[in-house]
Amino acid sequence: MKDSINHLDFFITQIPLTLNYYDKKDVNSVQFFSLGLLKRLLHASKSLKIVLENIYSIPDLDFSAGLTIRAIILDMLIGLNFFKLLKDNLPKKLSDEEMKELTTSFCDKILADGLENTITYLELSQTFGFVDNNKLKETYNNFVRNYGKFLNPHPGDGSKPKVKISRAPSTKDLFKNIASDTEMNNISRIYDLYLFYSKYDHFGVLYFDVESYPLKEKINRIKKAIHLFINHCANLFDILERVSQKDTFVFAQYKIVNDYLLAKNGV
Repeated sequence: MKDSINHLDFFITQIPLTLNYYDKKDVNSVQFFSLGLLKRLLHASKSLKIVLENIYSIPDLDFSAGLTIRAIILDMLIGLNFFKLLKDNLPKKLSDEEMKELTTSFCDKILADGLENTITYLELSQTFGFVDNNKLKETYNNFVRNYGKFLNPHPGDGSKPKVKISRAPSTKDLFKNIASDTEMNNISRIYDLYLFYSKYDHFGVLYFDVESYPLKEKINRIKKAIHLFINHCANLFDILERVSQKDTFVFAQYKIVNDYLLAKNGV
């Protein structure tokens, strides 16, 4: 338990230094992607620390832990797919512009995920009388102002926006992409943990099986997940460092996190 809390404290201490450094700075898509995932890891770490400090007296906190861990494992699958994109294309000696296009496209697909569903919901809201036509048009125009980068050109007339970014890969595709890579096959087994915690997120008969596990086993799974998050954190700092134009602060932060990874994995 102590090691797990130490890992969480490391994330809670280290990540804000980088988030604060980038505060109010203009960032590109890859930086925005990395910083967003780091912020989610920070939020999750604060929640999981509270869970671990109180789980023996309040065992039901395992449910909250499960929902949180599932979200971060999915983030980890996304980060690993970005890593694979780099791994597969760096040997090709692509130009800086070609690599920028590849990585930006990947990040924009992930960042645009959910926009189409939201537009569909807004349209349904009007269909069922939750909003009138004028409110819908106003909402569409606001949507375009906020997320125009991911949408087709829009005349600002209240018409329905259209997402121009192709759909993000499904969770299954994210898993298959790294599981089929001989160098990454072992780490792809985090998908087992993702499927386990998915039963917390989706109500069904299988949830009752995982809910009945002994508390000791539940805690061991939480500890296993937290240890995996060290790799996730290091990967995100690696991504950030690669696209930050030899920024000395970012490199120093990357080095601290990478050294922590090597120490905790016994390298």
